Amino acid sequence: MVIMRTADGKLCHINNSRRAAFGYDQRIELFGSDGMVISDNKKAHELKFYGSTTTEGAEPYLNFFIERYAEAYEAEIAAFIAAVRDAAPTQATFDDGYRALMLAEAAVESARTGKKVEVHDIV
Repeated sequence: MVIMRTADGKLCHINNSRRAAFGYDQRIELFGSDGMVISDNKKAHELKFYGSTTTEGAEPYLNFFIERYAEAYEAEIAAFIAAVRDAAPTQATFDDGYRALMLAEAAVESARTGKKVEVHDIV
């Protein structure tokens, strides 16, 4: 678990685990004073069953990353080809990757030392 506070005071809480008995669980939830946005787990379909012995019976989550992210991978490849073909900027930049790496390294350092790690001006 990682808890981060942004420079302007917003909290970000990340849970990560290699084990989820109920399936390949990858989702994101954002919420604040104006509402909430959720990008939920993908399933083969969204049919759910409710009955006397089941509160919510549903199809299991797709269990392999290729099944779950095929559309995203195709969109990324198309965007990269378009950037190369049209000499346009890419959607994700070197700075995006560098910032993610700096945050990940700070999280590892915090876990190692048990202390809060501040990250300043990471690009």
